[in-house]
Amino acid sequence: MNGSSRRAVVAVCVAMAVVGVNTTAIGVATRGIADELGVSLRELEWIMSAYLVTAAAFALVGGRMGDVVGRTRTFMIGCGIFVVGCLLAAVAQGTTVLIVARAIQGVGAALVMPASIEVVAAHPASSGPRGAFRARGIVYASAFGVGPLIGGVLTDNVSWRAVFWGELALLIVAIGVALPLLRETSQLPKPRTRDFLGATLVALVVFLVVLIASRGRTWGWVLWPTGVLVVVTLALGAWLVRVEARTEHPLIHPGLLRDRLVIGANVATLGASIGMLGLIYFFSVFAQSALVFNSTALGVAFALLPFTLSIVGFALIARFLSRRMGVSGPVIAGLGLSVIGF
Repeated sequence: MNGSSRRAVVAVCVAMAVVGVNTTAIGVATRGIADELGVSLRELEWIMSAYLVTAAAFALVGGRMGDVVGRTRTFMIGCGIFVVGCLLAAVAQGTTVLIVARAIQGVGAALVMPASIEVVAAHPASSGPRGAFRARGIVYASAFGVGPLIGGVLTDNVSWRAVFWGELALLIVAIGVALPLLRETSQLPKPRTRDFLGATLVALVVFLVVLIASRGRTWGWVLWPTGVLVVVTLALGAWLVRVEARTEHPLIHPGLLRDRLVIGANVATLGASIGMLGLIYFFSVFAQSALVFNSTALGVAFALLPFTLSIVGFALIARFLSRRMGVSGPVIAGLGLSVIGF
């Protein structure tokens, strides 16, 4: 592994560790946030969901931005935006600033996640990018799993603000490591794509879908606020389909929607993500209730230890199996085990 590929892997893994921890650590840290800022349940919901909503809404925008301004540059811009969100969250004295900070973090994550894949692909090792992709996946999934432990320990022993200060420090390290990569030429093609209207429409549609799903129960599924948003979302979706059908470089190439491997991989990823988020959600509820009964954060966190260790261990096993039976076997076996486990 040469110097540039090593830098790419280290920078990407550090950034993905922050993204993974930030997704799940705040679920436990909300105890400290609620105690210090005196927030309501509705405000806590927005503190949690503002990050996820913006991360989902701007994910395709992040991918398109990499094509336009460069993958490494997009990665560093995403890290920089994330740093701003961490700083605002760490010094927030009210819920409004904290919610805005979480939304800014989501935008940063939306740029970092697709760009991190492309940064690794643009600076591959001599043996190929598979090892780097595997390291990225293991780090992200492991950070996702240990996030509640980190959030609980820091909230109990330091402050919930320490979660954001720690993330800020790690992101600065990632930016510093990746900085020399800006001077190197990427090995990936740079298509001339400018579908900004499509990217904007995607962000709006995803945001409205998540907003309806999260607030529909509060507003009422059959009352006018929800109905108006549903109509607006459908209209924007129809406009998006029309725009993408006419553009020369659509956000998602129609051929991908007919590729069985791509469809299968995305459905599998969606299912696994839903399962992992559900697992982490119930763990966070368990951690918050258990701590009320004087259990330590460290003791509670051991409930996730098998989950985190299995991610690392079975990633190595999958590598061994894929060399002997191809990639389909481990994927099918992994999906089956996920179904049984969930």
